Amino acid sequence: MITITKILEFDYGHRVLGHEGKCRNLHGHRGKAEITVTAPELDTLGRVIDFSVIKQLVGGWIDRVWDHNLLLNDKDPLVDLPLDISGGRNPYIMDSNPTAEKMADVLF
Repeated sequence: MITITKILEFDYGHRVLGHEGKCRNLHGHRGKAEITVTAPELDTLGRVIDFSVIKQLVGGWIDRVWDHNLLLNDKDPLVDLPLDISGGRNPYIMDSNPTAEKMADVLF
């Protein structure tokens, strides 16, 4: 097996409902997703996959949905407010707190 990893970076805002510290407030992060792809053998050009394919498929989704957007728990009171807080985009609503672990689960 041969494995490669592509790192994709993005910026987003969120808060963690019920958090005991500062993360209960709206704040921002620089996120990093490490996308790992494995193949039994290299293709005819000597690759597992072209990195641009990962960037297009996964990175394109991150750019459209998460990058420079607000990620909210569906129980967050902000979900119901008629605010343009994401530059004309709808916040990304999750069925849980938008933690790094839950975000990784969405990407997986």
